[in-house]
Amino acid sequence: MELAKVAYSVSGSIAHVTLNNPGQLNAVDLAMATELERALATATADPGVRVVLLSGAGKAFCAGGDVAWFAEQLESGEFDVATLVRTLGRVAVLIRTMPKPVVASVHRSAAGAGMGLAMLADFCVASDDASFVTAFSRVGLASDTGVGYLLTRRLGHLRAAELLMGGRALSAPDAYRLGLITAVVPADELSQATVDLIGSLLAGPRVALAAIKQQIWQAQFAGFDRYLEQEVELQAACIADPDFAEGLAAFAERRPPCFS
Repeated sequence: MELAKVAYSVSGSIAHVTLNNPGQLNAVDLAMATELERALATATADPGVRVVLLSGAGKAFCAGGDVAWFAEQLESGEFDVATLVRTLGRVAVLIRTMPKPVVASVHRSAAGAGMGLAMLADFCVASDDASFVTAFSRVGLASDTGVGYLLTRRLGHLRAAELLMGGRALSAPDAYRLGLITAVVPADELSQATVDLIGSLLAGPRVALAAIKQQIWQAQFAGFDRYLEQEVELQAACIADPDFAEGLAAFAERRPPCFS
C-alpha cells in the first residue's frame, strides 16, 4: 500500500503498521491519522492477517500531535479540528474492535496521541528507555485518541487527573507497575521480545482470541463511542481558546506557557 506517513506491509500472518515520519518523531497530523485509519482498516479486512504490529520508525514511537502543523492550521484560520479528532476516534475504534490482537512496540517517546495508540493496543511492549506522557494540557488542549477514557477506567479518577491535568510523565517501568503496558525490556531486546509475543499469539486459537477480545471490549469499553464524540466537542472549544495559541507559541519558543 502506497502511503506517505504510515508504512504498511504484510509478512506471513502479521500486518506491520509503522508510523513513518521519523524526521518529526512520527508526530500526528491529519494526513498521518487518515493513513493510519486506512492501514488499520486494510488489516482488519484481510483474512490472512492474524496479528497487527503497531510501531514507529526512527528515534521514537510517536511524539504526539504535530505542533508545527497545529500552528500552521491555527494561523490559516482553517483548523478543522473535528475532522482530525474524529479520524483519531475511528482509529481507536478500529484498534479496539478488530477481531485480531494488536501489539504496540514502543521505544523512547509515546506522547499525546502516541500514548493513546500504545494504550489502545491489546498488548504493549516497551523498551526500558521509553516514556509515556499525555502532554495535551501542556499546549492547552483536552485529550483525544481515547486517552482520558482509558486512563480513567484503568487507574481511577485521581491518578488519571494527575497524568492528564498535571501532565506527569511515566517511565516504562512506572507504566508497567500501573498496569498500563504488558512488558518492559532492554532497548536492544525490544524487537525480539515483540517477535516472541507475536509468535505466541500466532500459535493461539484464532477464533477464541477474537472472542476474548470482544468480551474485553464489552466489559471495559461499552461507553467508548460516546466518549470519542465528546472529544470532538471539547477539543474544538480548546482550539478556539487563546490558551491554545499561547501553548503552541511556548512550545515553539521552548519556554513555559503563560496561560490566561
